[in-house]
Amino acid sequence: MASRNSIFGILSVVVGLSALTIGAKEWVKISRIKSNGLVSIAQTPSEYTKRKSGPSTTYSAEFTFKTQAGDVITRRRPFPSELLSDFKSGNPVKIIYDPRSPGDFIFEKDGAPWLVIFIGIAFLVTGPVLIRRKSP
Repeated sequence: MASRNSIFGILSVVVGLSALTIGAKEWVKISRIKSNGLVSIAQTPSEYTKRKSGPSTTYSAEFTFKTQAGDVITRRRPFPSELLSDFKSGNPVKIIYDPRSPGDFIFEKDGAPWLVIFIGIAFLVTGPVLIRRKSP
Protein backbone atom coordinates (compact mmCIF):
# COMPACT_ATOMS: atom_id res chain seq x y z
CA MET A 1 0.00 0.00 0.00
CA ALA A 2 1.30 3.44 -0.91
CA SER A 3 2.42 5.60 1.97
CA ARG A 4 0.66 8.82 2.83
CA ASN A 5 3.71 10.83 1.70
CA SER A 6 3.74 9.08 -1.68
CA ILE A 7 0.05 9.86 -2.24
CA PHE A 8 0.56 13.53 -1.31
CA GLY A 9 3.69 13.60 -3.47
CA ILE A 10 1.84 12.29 -6.51
CA LEU A 11 -1.02 14.75 -5.90
CA SER A 12 1.53 17.55 -5.60
CA VAL A 13 3.05 16.64 -8.97
CA VAL A 14 -0.42 16.53 -10.59
CA VAL A 15 -1.37 19.92 -9.12
CA GLY A 16 2.00 21.35 -10.16
CA LEU A 17 1.66 20.13 -13.74
CA SER A 18 -1.91 21.47 -13.90
CA ALA A 19 -0.88 24.91 -12.61
CA LEU A 20 2.06 25.06 -15.02
CA THR A 21 -0.19 24.09 -17.94
CA ILE A 22 -2.75 26.76 -17.05
CA GLY A 23 -0.02 29.39 -16.55
CA ALA A 24 1.74 28.47 -19.79
CA LYS A 25 -1.50 28.61 -21.82
CA GLU A 26 -2.35 32.03 -20.38
CA TRP A 27 1.20 33.27 -21.04
CA VAL A 28 1.03 32.09 -24.67
CA LYS A 29 -2.39 33.76 -25.12
CA ILE A 30 -1.17 37.08 -23.66
CA SER A 31 2.01 36.97 -25.76
CA ARG A 32 0.09 36.15 -28.95
CA ILE A 33 -2.44 38.94 -28.46
CA LYS A 34 0.25 41.47 -27.50
CA SER A 35 2.26 40.69 -30.62
CA ASN A 36 -0.61 40.38 -33.14
CA GLY A 37 -3.39 42.38 -31.54
CA LEU A 38 -4.88 45.78 -32.22
CA VAL A 39 -5.25 48.50 -29.59
CA SER A 40 -8.58 50.07 -28.68
CA ILE A 41 -9.85 52.24 -25.87
CA ALA A 42 -12.58 50.67 -23.75
CA GLN A 43 -15.26 52.74 -22.12
CA THR A 44 -14.47 53.12 -18.44
CA PRO A 45 -16.92 50.86 -16.59
CA SER A 46 -19.34 52.71 -14.32
CA GLU A 47 -19.20 49.88 -11.79
CA TYR A 48 -17.20 46.78 -11.04
CA THR A 49 -17.45 43.72 -8.83
CA LYS A 50 -14.93 43.09 -6.07
CA ARG A 51 -14.64 39.57 -4.63
CA LYS A 52 -12.44 38.79 -1.66
CA SER A 53 -11.47 35.19 -1.06
CA GLY A 54 -8.98 34.77 1.74
CA PRO A 55 -5.90 36.87 1.03
CA SER A 56 -6.73 37.46 -2.64
CA THR A 57 -9.10 39.95 -4.21
CA THR A 58 -10.42 39.73 -7.75
CA TYR A 59 -12.18 42.40 -9.77
CA SER A 60 -14.47 42.11 -12.78
CA ALA A 61 -16.47 44.51 -14.91
CA GLU A 62 -18.20 44.83 -18.24
CA PHE A 63 -16.00 46.44 -20.90
CA THR A 64 -17.16 47.91 -24.20
CA PHE A 65 -14.89 48.89 -27.07
CA LYS A 66 -14.98 49.39 -30.82
CA THR A 67 -12.86 47.39 -33.26
CA GLN A 68 -11.14 48.99 -36.24
CA ALA A 69 -13.88 47.42 -38.38
CA GLY A 70 -16.47 49.36 -36.34
CA ASP A 71 -17.92 46.40 -34.43
CA VAL A 72 -18.89 47.10 -30.83
CA ILE A 73 -17.70 44.41 -28.42
CA THR A 74 -19.03 44.12 -24.87
CA ARG A 75 -17.63 41.49 -22.51
CA ARG A 76 -17.59 40.98 -18.76
CA ARG A 77 -14.23 39.80 -17.54
CA PRO A 78 -11.76 40.02 -14.67
CA PHE A 79 -9.22 42.82 -14.72
CA PRO A 80 -5.92 43.57 -12.97
CA SER A 81 -6.12 45.71 -9.84
CA GLU A 82 -3.77 48.22 -11.51
CA LEU A 83 -6.74 49.41 -13.59
CA LEU A 84 -8.60 50.67 -10.50
CA SER A 85 -6.51 53.84 -10.40
CA ASP A 86 -7.30 54.45 -14.10
CA PHE A 87 -11.03 54.07 -13.40
CA LYS A 88 -10.91 56.53 -10.53
CA SER A 89 -8.81 59.11 -12.38
CA GLY A 90 -10.82 58.80 -15.59
CA ASN A 91 -7.83 57.61 -17.62
CA PRO A 92 -8.66 55.57 -20.72
CA VAL A 93 -8.55 51.80 -20.41
CA LYS A 94 -6.36 50.47 -23.21
CA ILE A 95 -7.10 46.99 -24.40
CA ILE A 96 -5.47 44.84 -27.04
CA TYR A 97 -7.77 42.52 -28.96
CA ASP A 98 -7.31 39.65 -31.37
CA PRO A 99 -8.51 40.98 -34.77
CA ARG A 100 -9.67 37.48 -35.79
CA SER A 101 -11.66 37.08 -32.58
CA PRO A 102 -12.22 40.51 -30.96
CA GLY A 103 -13.92 38.96 -27.93
CA ASP A 104 -10.46 37.70 -26.97
CA PHE A 105 -8.78 40.72 -25.48
CA ILE A 106 -6.30 41.61 -22.80
CA PHE A 107 -5.57 44.82 -20.99
CA GLU A 108 -2.45 46.74 -21.79
CA LYS A 109 -1.52 46.32 -18.11
CA ASP A 110 -1.97 42.53 -18.15
CA GLY A 111 1.20 40.67 -17.32
CA ALA A 112 2.34 37.09 -17.43
CA PRO A 113 0.66 34.82 -14.87
CA TRP A 114 3.83 34.46 -12.81
CA LEU A 115 2.05 33.54 -9.57
CA VAL A 116 0.37 30.51 -11.17
CA ILE A 117 3.65 29.45 -12.77
CA PHE A 118 5.59 29.77 -9.49
CA ILE A 119 2.91 27.82 -7.60
CA GLY A 120 3.15 25.08 -10.22
CA ILE A 121 6.93 24.93 -9.85
CA ALA A 122 6.63 24.81 -6.05
CA PHE A 123 4.24 21.85 -6.20
CA LEU A 124 6.45 20.08 -8.76
CA VAL A 125 9.51 20.47 -6.53
CA THR A 126 7.62 19.39 -3.41
CA GLY A 127 6.11 16.25 -4.97
CA PRO A 128 9.31 14.21 -5.45
CA VAL A 129 10.54 15.25 -2.00
CA LEU A 130 7.37 13.86 -0.43
CA ILE A 131 7.53 10.68 -2.50
CA ARG A 132 11.11 9.94 -1.37
CA ARG A 133 10.38 10.72 2.27
CA LYS A 134 9.72 7.75 4.53
CA SER A 135 6.44 7.65 6.47
CA PRO A 136 6.69 7.26 10.24
